[in-house]
Amino acid sequence: MSERSEGAMLYQSSPHASVSFSSPRMSLHQSHNPLPQEGERLSFNLEDTFKELDEFQEDPPLFMEENSWEGEESELSDPTLTLFNHKHFQEDFLPLYDLHCSFLWVTFSGKTEDELTGHLESVRECAKRLGMHWAHRRACFVLGRLCARKLKFSQARVYYEEALSVCIDSFSDVPLLVALLTNLTAIYLKQRMIDKLPQTLEKASALLLCLPCHIFTSTDEVELLKLLLRRSIVLGDKRLEARVCYLISSLFLLLKKTEDALPFFERLQFLSVTHSATEGGPIAPLDLNWLLSWLYHRKYMPHLALASLSLDSREDHSLHDAFQRIELFIRNSVRLNPSWKEGTSLLPAQIVVYLQQALAIAEQGDDIKMQRDLCLGLALTYQQYGALDKAVHCAQQAVETGSHINEEDVFEASVLLGWLLVLIGQAERAHSMLQPLLTSLQGRVREAGWHLHCALVISKESGNQRNQALALANLGCLALDAGASLLAQRFLVK
Repeated sequence: MSERSEGAMLYQSSPHASVSFSSPRMSLHQSHNPLPQEGERLSFNLEDTFKELDEFQEDPPLFMEENSWEGEESELSDPTLTLFNHKHFQEDFLPLYDLHCSFLWVTFSGKTEDELTGHLESVRECAKRLGMHWAHRRACFVLGRLCARKLKFSQARVYYEEALSVCIDSFSDVPLLVALLTNLTAIYLKQRMIDKLPQTLEKASALLLCLPCHIFTSTDEVELLKLLLRRSIVLGDKRLEARVCYLISSLFLLLKKTEDALPFFERLQFLSVTHSATEGGPIAPLDLNWLLSWLYHRKYMPHLALASLSLDSREDHSLHDAFQRIELFIRNSVRLNPSWKEGTSLLPAQIVVYLQQALAIAEQGDDIKMQRDLCLGLALTYQQYGALDKAVHCAQQAVETGSHINEEDVFEASVLLGWLLVLIGQAERAHSMLQPLLTSLQGRVREAGWHLHCALVISKESGNQRNQALALANLGCLALDAGASLLAQRFLVK
């Protein structure tokens, strides 16, 4: 390494875009859910990063003057050297360790990779000469990452080995230690350097498997994980195999390689089920049925998507999750029967299960209108399948819930309840329910007639005969109340 570094070009003057002493807040690097939402994008805009700072706060110096690297005193004032020489882990170091090399645009924004390489070589030499061990190790690590990014694995290996050779208390910055060992071991495996594996393999494996919330720093870590997976299968260690499957699938999800992640999640699901059956407790760290249903949907496998969705027993779903489940069910049901999309056939009755789950979650909150809408949806679904008693119960619940909102919301639910009472033969209750509604529309007969006519047109277009009958019955009652008995008779006869 020393021979190579003597021949390397050292930047004696700092490039104009030098890093500052204060790094941006890296809240986005906190540990997060491995299930990514679709279309989600991360922003590293400087205005967003510094928006919480006091607008009158003095900005730290962003640039070093030309020739400021000359002399030991100038070298000690290098902000990169100062940042790198912290003895303990800092949140500002997270961009150095993450999977996407975000230090390129967060910590060292404004520098090209070639400029950054030259600058870090200067920092490395300075840290080595002044005995600044932490700065020496971190500079070597980042240089190794830059080389690996360009697929220069032999050069990256030399930097990583030099970083590990620096004598410091490695556990003061555990993420750095894990990143060094896993990256170096992955390169040994990729280059088939079997003779060097014993130096790092067991250490890297222990840190990777035993520490929670592992931060992936390289796609090459999958080489180490595949080796551990083979070992777990040979040893018959199901717990080890489950942990490795979880890590591999999590890495693939971070890389948005959902098809590559699917077989490992399937294996993890199998291990979870079999272990639960034999020892009475699950070992999976995720709700795998919910995740698998999403993965199967992405792979256009509707049968498996619906099966996994039906097996999901997780109880901590949010209302947003509940509506996602309804959407997944409808979209995959439509894939199995395209006629549902055209409105010529009823959706499967199983949708009631997901509507009930959404209602149960909504009742725990304060969104009264959402509760009313879900009750109406359940009532209409029960009506379509002839379960009129359950439909009446849900419609009554919708009326009670709507009474806390406004008159319009109560009106819609009351009309539906009145019609359902007609269908079950309770005409007197239906009359007592609908008569006040018609009375309340006095003076607004023309507007009411227009709305009922629109409802009739929509129900005809959708081919829903029950809703057509409901609209015609309401038009008949409205005409009768307005004194147009012949018109009312025509509507009611239809």
